[in-house]
This record gives sequence, structure tokens and C-alpha cells, in this order.
Amino acid sequence: MKNVIGRSHNIRFRIYLLIGFICISWIGLLIFFSPYQAKRMATEIVYRDVEFIGKLLSENLSVGTQAMMLDDGASIDQSLNLLLRRSSEDEITLRWVQIYDENNHLIRHLDNEKRQIIRDPTPNINGSHIKSENTQESFHEFENEIIAWLPMIDVEQHKIGLIGIAYSKDYLIDRTSRNSILFLTIGLIVLFAMLWMGYLLNKTALQVEVAQHSLIEEKKLSEEKSEQLSEMNKTLEDNLEKIKEAQNQLVQSEKLSAIGQMVAGVAHEINTPRATIDHYLTVVEKKMRVIENSGSMESVKNISSMISNEMLPAMELASTRIGEIVEGLLNFTRKDQREMKFSNLHKIIDSVLILLQNQLKSKIVVEKRYGDLPEIECFPGQLSQVFMNILTNAIQAIPEQGLISIFTSRRNEYVLITISDNGQGIPDEVKNKIFDPFFTTKPVGKGTGLGMSISYDIMLKHNGEISFNSQLGVGTEFIITLPISHTNQHIKEKEVLC
Repeated sequence: MKNVIGRSHNIRFRIYLLIGFICISWIGLLIFFSPYQAKRMATEIVYRDVEFIGKLLSENLSVGTQAMMLDDGASIDQSLNLLLRRSSEDEITLRWVQIYDENNHLIRHLDNEKRQIIRDPTPNINGSHIKSENTQESFHEFENEIIAWLPMIDVEQHKIGLIGIAYSKDYLIDRTSRNSILFLTIGLIVLFAMLWMGYLLNKTALQVEVAQHSLIEEKKLSEEKSEQLSEMNKTLEDNLEKIKEAQNQLVQSEKLSAIGQMVAGVAHEINTPRATIDHYLTVVEKKMRVIENSGSMESVKNISSMISNEMLPAMELASTRIGEIVEGLLNFTRKDQREMKFSNLHKIIDSVLILLQNQLKSKIVVEKRYGDLPEIECFPGQLSQVFMNILTNAIQAIPEQGLISIFTSRRNEYVLITISDNGQGIPDEVKNKIFDPFFTTKPVGKGTGLGMSISYDIMLKHNGEISFNSQLGVGTEFIITLPISHTNQHIKEKEVLC
């Protein structure tokens, strides 16, 4: 900004210097040409009056002096009277006019001071001082007057007379002075106008330069801010990717934590049907030895009937149970596809109950009231995680014998899932923290504090809602609302939640 102001001062100095030079030159020209002004003005006035007199006398003098004198000089007197009136009207100080014939004899004398025309002038005012060879105009400057002599020439270029006109020098000087003052005044006005214009131009130039400088600075600042914003945006994107990765790891950690807590129960659930299958395989092996040893058809029939009616159904049931458990584990741990798909909500809930069966059957009764629901558009693995988190918390909240109730119903374009228990309930002071990340009331090593936070995010992702009611010592109820379809709201799986 200092550089801008400095440049503006330089511009102002140059403008003022130029204006001063122009004004000084103007005044100098006026002073230099003032001496020539009087002569130029006298010349103009003389030429004007001579032209005027010439027009008046041209007809009379063109026929010669003798013819002019026949009318006793009346036309000359008339012309001089007109000149006398004109000089009075124009306030021109005309002192005298003399008219001579071709022999330089004075024939008329107009005395403007006496306001009269003299015929047959006395020798005191005759034209004896006029040279006969004077055939060109001439100007003579005396102390108090300026005299102009102009010959009158006829059409044949012969001299037919001479006119002399005298003007007051004081008048001409006064007239010149007035003109000089007028020009000087105009010059001062022009000077002031130019100074004012210079001031305005300088002010405008300063404003323009300051504005340009401001625009340049703003542009630079904008570019710098744009670069900073780009860098910040890139940093935010990098951090967002890191956060997404961390969240994915946390989600997986929560899943692994849940799986870790289920390992013992799942192992027991798998071992029980496996033991059944092993038992019947041992029995079949023994019966086969009996058949080999006895060879009796009756023994073969009895053993075959036992295998068909008792052993095979039991082993088939055990195998189915193992398959259900494995399927439940796969559904829970499988990573969902990027697009939602229509799934059976009841199967999702049942697969979670299978994984929790070992924790449930010893002390808790599960009451299921499933309504008539259509398949819903969802990410099945994520909903499995929500139900796993809610049911696990319900199981852990029931110290001894208890009841968990699961109800489903349809509400227009939504499904409603209610999961309630008669456990210990949630204290009032922690109710507003249930969905906060890393909040848990469980002992160390029993939970990550992410289960309900992740469940809340999954509900948001499905355009659903999750809420709860709880009373200490009575129990807790979770209410989940999910849209049946997302046709009008195409949703893709977010990488934040897997």
C-alpha cells in the first residue's frame, strides 16, 4: 500500500508540474505579445473604418475629384457624418479623418473632438506633409495618437486620393489592457479548472490504483486461501479415510468381541449334535459286527429298523443343528454386499437366536410373536449385528430366570420390531449415554462400548429408528422401525459400517 501511495504522489507531482508549465507559458505569451496587441488592434480598426469609408466614397471618387465636387461635396460630408456617428456608437476614440485628392490637396477634415466637418481647411491642417509618391498604406505612431495613411486607387490602378485616420493611443492601450486582463482572467480560470481537474484526476487515479492494488491483494489472498482450503480438504479426506478405516476396524473388533463371547456356547452347541452323531455311529458299528457274527435275517431286520427309525433321524437332526449354527455364524460374520437386498427379517432374528442358544436355554425363555411381514430391503449382516447387540445385553441383564419377548408387525410401509426383557433395567443417569461410542456398564473385558453406538449408526443408514424404554428393576424395551423398501431412496452401503 505504501508503494501505491508513493506512486500516486509521483503522478500528482507530474500533473501539477505540467499544469504549472502550461499556465506559466500562457501568462508569458500574454506579456510577450502585449506590445503587439495595440498595433494589431489599430490595424483591425483602421481596416474596418477604411473599408467602411471606402464603400461610402467609392462611387463618388471613382468618377474623379472634379465630378465629386460638382455636388458641392455633399456625398463626402454624408459619409463622414456616418463615420462620426459610428465612432460615437462604438466608443472608439477617432480623433480625425482627412481626405486628399490626387494632388494631395486636403478637401475634407473630420474633427471628432469638435464633432464637425471642416471644408476648405486652413493651411494648419492641410496635407503639405503628405508625399505625392505615397501610394502604399503606412502607420505612424506618435506620443498620443496613431495615424494610418491609405491611398485610394481606382479601377485602373491610378491614385485618386488619400485617406488619413488618427486614433487616440490611450484608447488603444486601454483596449489592449482590457483584452490582456480578459485573457489573463480566462487563463486564471483555465488554470484553476486544470488544477481542479488535476486534483480530481489524481484522486481518481489514486482510487483506481488503490482499488487495483486491493483487487490484486484480494486475488492473491483468495488464491492462497484456495490453496489452503485445497490442502485442508485433502487433509480432511485423508483423515476421513483413516477414520473410516478405524471405524471398520472397530466394527470388526465389536464383531470379534461378540464372537469371542459366543465361542464357548457355539462350541457346546456344535459338540452336542456332534456327540449324538458320534454315538449313533458307534452303535451302527457295533450292530454291523452283530450282523456279521450272527448272520440271522431277523437280526438284520431289527438292526435295519433301528437305524432307519431311530438313528438316522437323530443324526439328521444333529446335522441340521450344526448347519444352522454354521449358517448363523456365517451370516453374522459375513461382510454385506454394497447394495441392499430383500431379506426375511424373521430368519435374520432366528439365526442370531441360534448363536445365542447356549446362553438362553438354561435360564431364559424366548417368546416370539412374529407378524405377517414381507421381505425388507436391507443389509442382513448389519441387522444381525443390531439384534445380536440388543439380545446379548438382554441376556446379560437377566441374572436368573427370565423372559425375552420378540414381537414384529407391519405399520404401513414400515416394520416394527420390539425386543423386551424383564432384567435389571437401565439407570436414569446413564440412559442418555447408551448410544455414545465406548460407553459401557459392563466389567472390563466384557464389552467394547461400541455395540449400541454401531447399532444406532446402522439404523440411520437404513433410514430407520431405534429407541428404548427402561425402568430400573422392571426391564428394558427396545423399539426398532425399518422401512420395507428404499425404492425412492437408493442407499448404498457406507464404508464406515461393514
